[in-house]
Amino acid sequence: MAISATLAIYPISVLGSLFLIPRLAALPLLLSSAIVACVVNVLMTYVAMPTVSRLLRN
Repeated sequence: MAISATLAIYPISVLGSLFLIPRLAALPLLLSSAIVACVVNVLMTYVAMPTVSRLLRN
């Protein structure tokens, strides 16, 4: 489970760092952190984890 979570979290966090953080730099730290956490959480739950689980199951 830890391997699948890492495989799902890493690309999302890298892409989030590249695309989200520069656009949220003008916002207060707590607000920008909350937005990033929400986006990562949604992508993990509905996109990344089902895909990684399916790939590792086969």
